[in-house]
Amino acid sequence: MRTPVRSFLPTLSIIGLALSAGGCANRGMHAPVDQPPPPVPTVAKCTITRGECIAETVVSGGPQCSTFQTTNPPLVGTTCAPDKTPDALNAACTAAFCTRPKANPTVAYDFQPCTATGEMADPANLPYVGTCSPTAAGTALTSISFSVHQRSCTLGEQNVCTSFTDQSFSSQPAPANCPDLSGMAAIDAVPYASADRDIVVGLSQVIPSDPRCTPTSPLTYDLTPGPLGQGTAAGTTASFSLTRGSAIFSGNQLFRLSINVANLTVAGTTLTGVKITNSAPARLRIGDPDNPSHTGIAAGNLNLAVTGRANGVQQIYHVQNDTDLDVILSSTTFKLSGTFKFNDIDQNGFPLPVTVTFTAPGTPSTSATKACALASPRDRLFGFEDPQNWSSTVATLSLVTSPVTQGCGALGIQGQGYMPINGTPFVASGLTLNSAVSVDLFVPNNQPNQSYLGALQMYLTCPSVNAFNQYIGQVELTGKPQNAFSTLRFPLPSQVSNTLRQGPSDCSWGFALNANPTNRTWILDNLRFTN
Repeated sequence: MRTPVRSFLPTLSIIGLALSAGGCANRGMHAPVDQPPPPVPTVAKCTITRGECIAETVVSGGPQCSTFQTTNPPLVGTTCAPDKTPDALNAACTAAFCTRPKANPTVAYDFQPCTATGEMADPANLPYVGTCSPTAAGTALTSISFSVHQRSCTLGEQNVCTSFTDQSFSSQPAPANCPDLSGMAAIDAVPYASADRDIVVGLSQVIPSDPRCTPTSPLTYDLTPGPLGQGTAAGTTASFSLTRGSAIFSGNQLFRLSINVANLTVAGTTLTGVKITNSAPARLRIGDPDNPSHTGIAAGNLNLAVTGRANGVQQIYHVQNDTDLDVILSSTTFKLSGTFKFNDIDQNGFPLPVTVTFTAPGTPSTSATKACALASPRDRLFGFEDPQNWSSTVATLSLVTSPVTQGCGALGIQGQGYMPINGTPFVASGLTLNSAVSVDLFVPNNQPNQSYLGALQMYLTCPSVNAFNQYIGQVELTGKPQNAFSTLRFPLPSQVSNTLRQGPSDCSWGFALNANPTNRTWILDNLRFTN
């Protein structure tokens, strides 16, 4: 289970998050070397007995535990292991639930004592894909059955935890436990509270494409771009803005909330690609009889997962509303507003009070934006709707809402030289193949070398059928109009077509953009099969 990197948390907590390419374009672009299949991983069921702190005291260097209490009965958690051997399973469980900083990055002291033993989880109930890695785009929503062990701090006069409150809980049945796992694994999507201590997530069942998860008669709203709110922690206040968002309601539930936050820098930490989603549907309170459009979400019912990059490092943070939130829901207006207050942990291990206030207004979706909000994960991947579905070790990726050629978003790319860009997996079955695949590329102006603008390459990887970085082709960019989109056509080699026709569920697209330094944004949009 990934947890926030605490060296970033004082900055990330301000907005409730846990969150350079060099050289010039060259003509000698080469396809990457084929990679061997990755090791076979597995899901581990861990049985944990450990001493958890029940009272802290202040010593030199920060809080330390004055009293430990052994868990009884033992805790049951889930983690991911590199193979199925007993040594690997035990080591994975120990690392996840005993060994710092991974087991509990919120404090500096160890569990005393701690033992964790592992065994293979039942793959019929906990398949590796979905549990430990995202499901491929093309699958529907996934239901997750789980239990969470976690404890919240009762803050004392010395700014340490004088006691702890058990906040453990279990999942609701579908559809109340149905997140979209096309960009996040179940082990990361479970709505635990990142600010709590001693978190143990135990999964009992993960069902990709669970038919019980399909929303009925969805009502969608577009969130209004602009100021979203501000967060305060340790005397520092930061404001943040919304670039795009949507809210989908089904029955009496906020079924899906999606908020893209504009890139910002706080106290020297640059936050990019930040997206806020709800981990599970949130039930609405009974409306005000005197004002039927006014309702709300009770404390503890809206669990948010915040993903993004802090100084280029991928982070995930979970937060839950501790007070009631206001909701206005009518045929013309939507507004979600409220305050989140919680105690995080600063760099020295002391509790860090955090307050986040926000107001997210919106209006009913148009037919076009509703189609974007309800698009399948595979369509969103092919449409470059979510920058979180794409990654690069050298380029800076971002959401672009204008200009676009299709849908409601596109992928912005900043950098120079050879920039590989890789997508998340998708399901190839059900695709309608043609003789070529095309993509739209926005070529910016301010080009330093008009005689050579660069090139774009494309690849396909499907590990389950032993296809790694299959080369699709390269399109030269010299002569393409600048400050405008061009459609780049890649004829499909027979090897690539044959791979896709096998219908594997773990395919991913790869691009390599070779570009001169422009200090401008390149944009990819609308990947599709063409003649």
